[in-house]
Amino acid sequence: MKQISLTYCGMYGEGPTVKEAKQDAARKIEKVLSGEWSPKIISHCGLYSVVYRSPMGWFYSSPRAFDETTDCTMGSFETAEEAERTARRHMGQNLWSPADGLRVPGCVIHPVDIQFLTSWCKWQLAYKSATEAGASDEDARNMASGFTSNP
Repeated sequence: MKQISLTYCGMYGEGPTVKEAKQDAARKIEKVLSGEWSPKIISHCGLYSVVYRSPMGWFYSSPRAFDETTDCTMGSFETAEEAERTARRHMGQNLWSPADGLRVPGCVIHPVDIQFLTSWCKWQLAYKSATEAGASDEDARNMASGFTSNP
């Protein structure tokens, strides 16, 4: 059976006729544009991120909130939850300092993300300890990762 392929209002569609190919594209457009669109602001200890949706997926943006030289925008997440969890991990990493030890900032709330950040904190502390003991950057990274620097 012959298939018509076309782009309708910027969306690819297929069907046995032009009409059905356009209807396929229209269904895809409706799916992309349906659902939740309200942005959400996450804030903790003076830092914030905005989680929002675009036709290309869910994103988060942290407008120079982390002493970065440019705005940080990450995206194309499939769900709002995925974008929010990533924003919270990013915020947690930027709020953490070695003086906190293994205490994860309170903005990180999902158990899997707390576990991830705890592991990240352990690595950061091991790296700091190695550099303070005189290890080079490369050796400190290897030691923090569990590799020996010299066989």
